[in-house]
Amino acid sequence: MKWLIFVLFTLVRGQHWCKIPNTTTYVSSFLEKQDLTNCFARIEKDALFLKCWRNEELVDAYFFVNSIYI
Repeated sequence: MKWLIFVLFTLVRGQHWCKIPNTTTYVSSFLEKQDLTNCFARIEKDALFLKCWRNEELVDAYFFVNSIYI
């Protein structure tokens, strides 16, 4: 039943979600594709904050963990 609610919720919001086989590899690949290198990290509760170099410029990247209430 929760799966059906998730699918309906996704259809209404117009977003496409797909299962990823290995989260670590997927995130590493994303950082590489964004050309983010030499990163510094800070963790606060349910968030990961990164400061990384890209094209000789310091940029921010954030990862947040949010609960979904259905």
